[in-house]
This record gives sequence, C-alpha cells and structure tokens, in this order.
Amino acid sequence: METPKFTREQIMSLSFDRHLAVTANAGSGKTTVLEQRYLNILLNSEGIDNKQIEPKDIVAITFTRKAAKEIATRVAQAIEQKISTEKQQSKLRRLVKIREHLLYSPISTIHSFCSTILRSYPVQAKISPNFIELSGSDVLELKQNAIFETWEEWLNGTFPDKKIKALGLFSNFGKNNLQKYLKMLLSKRELFPFLKDIY
Repeated sequence: METPKFTREQIMSLSFDRHLAVTANAGSGKTTVLEQRYLNILLNSEGIDNKQIEPKDIVAITFTRKAAKEIATRVAQAIEQKISTEKQQSKLRRLVKIREHLLYSPISTIHSFCSTILRSYPVQAKISPNFIELSGSDVLELKQNAIFETWEEWLNGTFPDKKIKALGLFSNFGKNNLQKYLKMLLSKRELFPFLKDIY
C-alpha cells in the first residue's frame, strides 16, 4: 500500500500531541488523513507510563458508516503489509498484537460511539440498557404518528378552537397536502421560531 502525498495542512493534522477535529470539503482527503493519523498514533507513540497504545485506546469518529469501514479496512491492510515486511521479532510481535486487537478499535460514526458510551453507562444516563438506535424509516414513522395523534387530539378533544382550526386546515389544504407540508416543516425545525414570529 503506497503512502499518500500530503499537503502542508494535512501533514500538520498528522501530529498526535493534541486532540484534533478535521473538517473539510468532500473529497479533500479527510478519510486518508484520519487513517494515517490513526496509524501514526498506534505505531509511533507511547501512552501513559510508557505503556504502548492499543487500538482500543484511540477513538476515531467519522460522519458516515462507509468512511468508518473504509478507515478500519485501510488500517488493517496497512498493518498486514507491515507484518509481511517486518524482520525484527519484537516489532513483528507488536504488529501481530495490534492486528488481533483491531477488531475492538472504536472507529465509528458519532452515533455508534455515543451508543457505545450509553450502553456502558445506562444508569448514569437514566436510559434503558436495551435501547435501540432509530433508523431513518423509524424516525419517519414516529413523525407520521405524531402528526396523526395531534390531528386526532384536535378533532376529538375538548378545545373547540383547535377543532375549528384543524377543520379549517383540512378544508384549505386537503389531508395529503397538509401532511406533506407538516413533514417538510418537521424536517426544517430551525424555521419554527421564524414562522411563529410571522404567524
């Protein structure tokens, strides 16, 4: 595996004397930089009390599962390549140990990382340890149910003014259009304060 060429900014980001957040445009090489930084920390640094840093000690967070998988794959390939060429026994043993522990390395998305922390400390987080992460379709279903439950409450509730408003919305927009507009608003919640000021 060939070592990539880096810009000055990318070389600066490979330093491991501090925590680092890399933000850049798509296609600018964030994944490659993160992969090289990970390898640099793993192979060229010592932890507290001169103990070697293990894969479980390094947290690498990306935006997408695809990028996380890509980094994990590239790191594994780089370690494999180093194992195949290393002649010194002590370094070879270290590389083999790293390879064995790569499976437990926290290279993940922010959602997966947070999920791991919450599963480790459910009592402190005051949540059920059996929680699940919602998929995109789950979120859509929850929003849909919230819309229907609100309409039902307005139409069948004890507040006549809300019933009149709900019936007015239905007659002006129709059920399908109203549902479409509400979904759009829910996906742009940052507009709520602005719309509230206007209306």
